[in-house]
Amino acid sequence: PHSASPLILLYHRPLNGSRGLQQHHELLSQLSARYQNVQVYTGLHPTTFNATIRTLAQTTLLLGPHGAGLTGALFLPPNSTLLELRPSRYPNTCYEYVAHACRLRYYMYRSTGAAKTTMSVDVPKVMEIVHTILH
Repeated sequence: PHSASPLILLYHRPLNGSRGLQQHHELLSQLSARYQNVQVYTGLHPTTFNATIRTLAQTTLLLGPHGAGLTGALFLPPNSTLLELRPSRYPNTCYEYVAHACRLRYYMYRSTGAAKTTMSVDVPKVMEIVHTILH
């Protein structure tokens, strides 16, 4: 546990691209109902880069579908957690390596879907993982 109100960032990928999360809004709703400080993270953008880095540096948990936005893990404080939602038949383990190199705790949930399609998760199971991470 990091604090009484951990900062949780949920990475959002659009559904019109690959690896968008079908249950994004349901997951966001359940996270927000259970935890006080939940924000949506859309990745690193030039116009908001500095503010995003400051937010990442105070984050307890970054979770979301495998994608470029998870490079934000590079700016998480040591001992924070990265929870990667990865398609079951997608062997790309780059974020696991990033997490270990940055001294982060790493969890991976295998979702349904392929690398170039939308993904689906069991929201209660993801919430169980989040609960385990934060308690």
